[in-house]
Parts: sequence; structure tokens; C-alpha cells
Amino acid sequence: LKTNQNPKTIRIPTYPFEKKRYWVDVDWEGSAPRAPSIPKTPPQVFAHAEDFGLVRKAWRRSSEPSAEDVPIGIVMLVNRESARAVRNVFPGSLLIEDDRYLDDQGPNHWTADFTLPQVGEELAARILEHVHGPVTLIDLCDGGGQEGGIETLPLGRLALLRKLIKDRRQGFRILHVTGTSWHGAAMAGLVRVLGVEHQDVRARTVSTDRHDTDSLQILLATELTPEDNNSEIRWRDGVRFEPYLQTDPLPMTEGVETALADSIDPNRPVVVSGGTQGIGLSLAHYLVDRGLRRLVLIGRTALPPQSDWPRYLDDVKTRPELKAKLSGLQALIDRGVMLKVFAGSVSDEAGIADLLAMVRTEMGTPQGVIHSAGVVDEETPWFLDKAVSSIERVINPKMVGIQVLDRLTADDDLTFFVACSSVAFLPAMAVGLSDYSAANAFIDTYVENQRENGRHQFHAVQWVGWSDTGMHKKHSPQAVEMVRKTMQDNGVALCDSPEGCRMFAAMIAADVGVALPSRVNMAALQPRLEGLIRPQKASVAPLPRTAKKTGPVDVDLLSDDEIDALLSMLEQFEQASPDTKPSAPETLMEAPEKVRSVPLIIVDTISRIMGLEPEDMDADTPFNEIGLDSISAAKVTQSLEKELSVVIIPKWLFDYPTGNELASCIATAAAE
Repeated sequence: LKTNQNPKTIRIPTYPFEKKRYWVDVDWEGSAPRAPSIPKTPPQVFAHAEDFGLVRKAWRRSSEPSAEDVPIGIVMLVNRESARAVRNVFPGSLLIEDDRYLDDQGPNHWTADFTLPQVGEELAARILEHVHGPVTLIDLCDGGGQEGGIETLPLGRLALLRKLIKDRRQGFRILHVTGTSWHGAAMAGLVRVLGVEHQDVRARTVSTDRHDTDSLQILLATELTPEDNNSEIRWRDGVRFEPYLQTDPLPMTEGVETALADSIDPNRPVVVSGGTQGIGLSLAHYLVDRGLRRLVLIGRTALPPQSDWPRYLDDVKTRPELKAKLSGLQALIDRGVMLKVFAGSVSDEAGIADLLAMVRTEMGTPQGVIHSAGVVDEETPWFLDKAVSSIERVINPKMVGIQVLDRLTADDDLTFFVACSSVAFLPAMAVGLSDYSAANAFIDTYVENQRENGRHQFHAVQWVGWSDTGMHKKHSPQAVEMVRKTMQDNGVALCDSPEGCRMFAAMIAADVGVALPSRVNMAALQPRLEGLIRPQKASVAPLPRTAKKTGPVDVDLLSDDEIDALLSMLEQFEQASPDTKPSAPETLMEAPEKVRSVPLIIVDTISRIMGLEPEDMDADTPFNEIGLDSISAAKVTQSLEKELSVVIIPKWLFDYPTGNELASCIATAAAE
């Protein structure tokens, strides 16, 4: 800087992640004039029809919808604070307080220990005996701030919710209320999916910054009954906001990778959970490419001693899965990396604390964390079929893991803390993944909360999916292609490892908090933005409670109502345009023959969507044998609903997993 005095040398930042401040000691009044202020840049647009971009959830002011009459059968779950606030809001409602020490306070004021699954099951049975008719559940246990310590899942409330929905006699409502922190975020993520996964369940989660009696009374009266399709709402300073999706470009220049390389200290380690395989291992190799020389990888599976890895890799008897994992790890050592592998759960606070104490002694203070640990339950996609222990197994690695890693590295002056989240934050993409969606909802909310408190080293990357590693690698090529096509139809795309790593660097360089990075086709995405965040909910009758798994459809055993219902569906199907109508038997003149054709329509629809040849499937082929997963089930359901003009619950494709069984279920449901 030159003034009337001699030039003065000062230090300036050399790269953006150094976290140092440099002050210019100059009397600006007697020196060069200030630079003019830079006007705000208008929103950018994509330069090409398909380019890299960000999709992220934002909030806009929403008008308060007109409410219906307050429903009967209200059951309120409360903690000590919320109990005082809402005790008299709905006179005559059932109040259940989370308190393991008190006894019931009266016929309409019960107490329970919501940490125990068996208590939740028993409580649901009591509620169904107490409430005659549909149940409206208001969960106020997660309002306000969080207590100290690691937040864990409320297993009792999970069990209660699952049983109430499973054993409901009629439609079911749940309204879940949280504060502004990450407390209750996993339950919020679960609730926002339930109404999409189960068409006769109306579910909403609401975040509010006011928990006094008057504010809660207004909120509950507004949110209990409106007919809009919002599965989540925010209230701030008494104003109602609804979510929407916004898109922004994601710069993918060489500069973002250079900035990341410049920020890496080769003498400090990076800690990667889920780092022994998949996305975590790919990102570890990517950081090594940019100068990192010390790595701590956390994985669930115990491995042979590091010194024995070459022997296992040379042994033809070594299991292919183990050999593939060891190969990726040995490659790091061969590149000169100081590597520490820890076999254990990232949720084990004591174990991770011991690990990091050893790391600080032997390798130095961590400079970054990548939290990529994650588990998906693919055997039981639907919430009603999941055991509470299974839900806990899916959610804990992400939910508890991020809290453990943050708590134990909080004083380490991290350059970045990147958590891997998922496209399942979108309700339309979370059908059959309610527990996984809940886990990632906690990740997203936790990161948002940290950044609101000034901790901008936190980022959450809501991956669409990596086609060549991670969870998709476990699937058949046919299943991966199905997912790829579904994402492509919605304007986003699976990435390969090089693309994923560059997007990882770009999000850090752009200081993006929580977002979905992807190669984006705006022409396909733009019309779907509303439906992805706010799926349309069909107006449906309650789930058929009498439908049972059966064998092939026996027309002689169907009632007249069932046959009439199927005939009505098939008449509309026959009137469909040739372009959209699947092939069906020519002999559709007699009613029994028409009814018998329904399994064939189902098979033809599934085959067309899954890309199967005619000989690959018949009406008795189990759907799981042809690679049907939760995403493809949702797509099949939409197509069948359009072709048969009847509401079909995606869950039925797993409960009645052949063409014949599903046809029988549809017949029963249509008649009811």
C-alpha cells in the first residue's frame, strides 16, 4: 500500500482455509481512497442445459391454511416443560408425560418411560383401548433445547408410533414439534416420510422458536388439520414458513481442487468414518492425491493385522470381499501414507476417544473429519415391518457418530468437517427408507445448527449416489441402472468417483453448508422441484385390514363387489391410449377372464419398468428375485395406479410379492 509515506510490507493470506486474520495498520483517511462497494451479484443461471449444480432446501413465507374442526381422539406426548404449556389446550385429550419416576396423574394424564421399546408397545395398546376411533398423536417431547450429552433415539416413542400406525382402525395423524436446534431431528426426519410411505397417514413435523402456551395453541390449531401437502413447516417469530427447493450452480474449476490441496497439512491426519471402503475410502485416496500423508480410517469390520495384508492379498484362498478391501487400504500404504485403521463403531464414544488420544500422540492433531459411516436396511423397507432394534442400527452410526466425532475433535482446529448425507432428505425419494432418511435428517439439521453458530467448517453433502462404489456397488447392474434412470427422470444423476471427489472439493471451496450436488438437467428437474419436496397425497380410504397373502387369484372365490371393482378398473384400462397401455390377453370378453388378466397387467408393468424380457418373469415370480427395491416399487406403484385407476400402497409390493398375490390384494382393497 502506498501513501505519502514510504511503502510498508504486510503479510496477506496465502490460501483461503488458513484461518488467520491479517490487519492493515493504515490511516485510511489520509491514504488512497476506499474501493467502491461491490454490488450484490444477481442469481446465477446455468450456462448449459446440463451442468453441475446444487439443489438445496430453502424456506419461504406461507399463508396459514384454513383449518378443519379440531379432530377428536387427541393424544399428546409431552415432557415436563411442554406438559405445563399445553395442559389445558385441548380439554379432554389424553396427556402422556415422559417421566420414569411418576405414576399416572389421573385418567387422562398418564406417565411413561419413553426410552424403553416395550413400554411404547404397551402404551400403544392402552391408547387404542382408550381412544375409540382414529388417533391424532401430537408429539411435544422434542420442543425446546437439548440436554447435555449425546442424543440417542427415543426407542419407546418409536415403538409407540410404529404400533399405533400398524394397529390403527382408521386413518392416523401425527404432528411432531421440535425447537430450533438439532434435538429431535431424527424423529422429525422419520415423521416427514410416514405420510408419503403410508397414504392414509397424515404426518407433519413443525419446528418453532416459541414454546409458550399461547404460541403453541396457535401453532397446534393451525397445523393439526390443514389439507396442504407440507410434511414439514417452520414457525419463526410467529410467522409460518414452508420448504421449497432452490438450485444454484456449483463451480467445478481446477481452482477448487488447488484450494483444497493448498489447505492440506501433510503432517496432520484426517479422520474418516466408514473409511475402509466405499465413498469414505475414495475420498481418502483423493486427499492423498492432494498431498495428505496421514490417515485414520474407522470401519465396523475387524481386519487382519496390517503387517499381514500383503500375504492375504497374495493368497488365492482369501475371500474376494476381504481382498478388495485390503487392496484399497494397502494402496494407501504403498503411496507412503501413515495409516491407522480402527475396527469398531463410530458410535462408541469411549473407543473413539481412546483412538484419538493415540492418534494425537503418534500422528498429530486431526485437521479434518469425513463422516461417511452409514447402514441401510434393505430387507425390511417399510416402517411398519421394521424392528426398533433395526431402526436403531441404521440411525445410530450417523446420528450418534457425528455427535461423538464432533465432541472429541472440537478443540482440534479443524479445517473441515464433512458429513455424508443423502438424496433421501427429499420425501419423494425416501419411500421405503424412513430410518435412513431419519438418520440423514439428523446429519443435515446438526450441520445447519453448527453453521448457524459460526462453525463454517461443517458441511453436509446430500449425495444422489456413487455408481462405482458405496452402497450402489452392492446392487446388481440392473438395479443400479434402475436407480440411475429414476434419478435421471428427476433431473439429477449418479456420479462416479472422480466426479464425486471434485464435488466434495467444490462444496468446501464454495463454503456450502447443506446441499445436494449433482450433474443437473434443469429441463427435467425444474418441473419436478415441487413434487420432490411436497409429494401429492392421494385421497384414499384406509388400508384394507383384511387383505391376506394368497396364491393365484381364484375368480370363483371373489365376491361380486371385488369382481365389479376389478371390471371397473379394467374397463378404464381398456380405454387407455395404445402408447400407455401394456399388452394384455385378447380374450377379455368374459368377466372371469378379465379378472384373471390383472396379474398379467401387473407383470407386464413391472417388466416394462424394470427392463425385463418376457421370459424373465411371470405371475408367480417373487419381486425380490428381479431386483425390485423401494425406489422401483414407488415407480411401479405410480404406473399401476395410472393404468388401473385405483390407489395402490407401495408397501403391498413387498407384502404381496408376486403378480398373483398383489392382484388378490388389489381386488380386496378395491372392493372395500
